[in-house]
Amino acid sequence: MRRVSFFKILYHDYAAFGTFSGMFIGIIALIYGLWMKDQVAQIIGGGLIVVLGTLFLYRLIIILRLFREGEEVKGVIINKWYYRDRGRIDYRYAVQGEIVTSGWAIMRNKVNRQLEKDMEVTILINPHKPKQSIILSVFEVK
Repeated sequence: MRRVSFFKILYHDYAAFGTFSGMFIGIIALIYGLWMKDQVAQIIGGGLIVVLGTLFLYRLIIILRLFREGEEVKGVIINKWYYRDRGRIDYRYAVQGEIVTSGWAIMRNKVNRQLEKDMEVTILINPHKPKQSIILSVFEVK
């Protein structure tokens, strides 16, 4: 069975990191609102926690489902770019005779910098939604 680490998800996946970090801003706003008896800050903080917490859990569920039920296919990285601490990797793979192009928002780090254009990688895909995918080697715990 494939294993994934919560910290690897935060370290590599930009959507997961952004929503998780945003929840802390919401917590700070909520604490400030409670401390200073500021209802606007309480509403903003509570709203951030609920919305970003929901988005974070949704992203986490997608990645965990890919590890539990995903199918492995071979693919090729077709594009890679960075802007400051984040970037995107686009890749192409074949599913049931159809060529699918998909991508993934990433954090810029040592592991992701090793992925190069035209490099062959193993991709985990959702068999019901073939465009929903991630690069296996980045997240997998050995």
